[in-house]
Amino acid sequence: MFIAYNDVLFLLLAIADLKEQEVTFIKPNLSPLEQVGEVLDCLPPVPEFTVGKQAFDFRHRTIRDYSRAYSSGETTPLKVAEKFVHAVRESCSPHLQMAFFIDYNVEDILRQATVSTLRYKEGKPISVLDGVLIAVKDEIDCMPYPTTGGTKWLHKCRPCPGDACCVKQLRSCGAILVGKTNMHELGVGTTGINPNYGAARNPYDRNRVCGGSSSGSAAVVGAGLCPVTLGVDGGGSVRMPAALCGVVGFKPTFGRLSHSGVLPLNWTVGMLGVLSGTVEDALIITSC
Repeated sequence: MFIAYNDVLFLLLAIADLKEQEVTFIKPNLSPLEQVGEVLDCLPPVPEFTVGKQAFDFRHRTIRDYSRAYSSGETTPLKVAEKFVHAVRESCSPHLQMAFFIDYNVEDILRQATVSTLRYKEGKPISVLDGVLIAVKDEIDCMPYPTTGGTKWLHKCRPCPGDACCVKQLRSCGAILVGKTNMHELGVGTTGINPNYGAARNPYDRNRVCGGSSSGSAAVVGAGLCPVTLGVDGGGSVRMPAALCGVVGFKPTFGRLSHSGVLPLNWTVGMLGVLSGTVEDALIITSC
């Protein structure tokens, strides 16, 4: 098909004249808490049917589902955390061996959940993220865990100095950090098969891979254990496992999110990314 030069020029001019409708820009220099609030003001109300019609099942819920269930007293962050720990332990059982996580600390998870539950009991949740379970790829610093990059040796050469910037921001909003997800060793592969910690299996078919390198992060969301996880994407390491596990995978523009506290394995192209069950949840986390 041949398109005349004038037609192309007209098309380009027409596109240039288009103005985005109903676009809201977040004010600069806001705290993570304030940025999340700005995003929530742009979102429609949570549909009534998503919460409250039956006993709260923590799996495959959105961030606002959790917040609403906590605020209504339908459940608590501590109850959800206990169910999460049980589910992770079950996923590690000999007949499943899903290998979603490299490391998780039950005592630390329940401690965070207890504090969050108390805030809701007092009617003082920090934000919509208070009590929401979030896991991070083992390429991102998150206390009290070592950052292994999927290896058995890297953390011995580079001890974790503290939380990455993104983790600090999530904590400031009340999120519960639940552990380090499995990944392709050093992020240099697309299958998620790790000889050190096992192959992170696809939650829809354990005989299939879930992609890499942010394999565990995508699988945890696909299995419904967390509404959101963090990954790192250089050449598709968030987007490929998101596609294979049927979840949302978002790689922001270079420099959009702070890379402080993320292993510099591919810093020229590698960006902190988000995996989530919905686009809305990816938006909320990216704004934090």
